[in-house]
Amino acid sequence: MPINQGSTITITSGGVSGGGGGGGSSTKFVHDQPTPASTWSINHALGTTDLVVEVTDATGETLGYDTLTFDDNNNLTITFADTQSGKAVILG
Repeated sequence: MPINQGSTITITSGGVSGGGGGGGSSTKFVHDQPTPASTWSINHALGTTDLVVEVTDATGETLGYDTLTFDDNNNLTITFADTQSGKAVILG
């Protein structure tokens, strides 16, 4: 199912995974969030919402989040129930 610009995805278990695709190149953006926050606003500048997002804490453990919103083709917002620090790896 495609995700449209401005869509909100509610995660109920574990994260989001992308579908398979043909060969082609991919790009990667890493957002570091050293200061704990319940909302992470990320400008990834990848020009698409066809992305895979993985969020981890400082030890590399996967963090569960409440919502992931693709604000537009270059920005997304991740919200958490509690403040979190760590990083988001965004693959497009």
